[in-house]
Amino acid sequence: MLSFDNVVEKFCLCDVEMYLKVKDGVVVGPSYFAGMKVEEVLKKAKGVVVRTTQGGFEHVFVIKRSAYLKKTAPAALAAVTV
Repeated sequence: MLSFDNVVEKFCLCDVEMYLKVKDGVVVGPSYFAGMKVEEVLKKAKGVVVRTTQGGFEHVFVIKRSAYLKKTAPAALAAVTV
């Protein structure tokens, strides 16, 4: 599992297709998803879902599959949660 710091270090903004800040299963940011359940938002996502926690929030990144595999191999195969 990748930590929040690992995700921020390994991936650039162009690799991240979606970012969600979540509290108790409900999205609090970005504002256009605020109030929606995280699983509802992720149904529309395409890419590798990486979940981390920091500061009392869950941070969910949807990363392009090619970027994820390139930058985390060989550990990538163990953590894929598409």
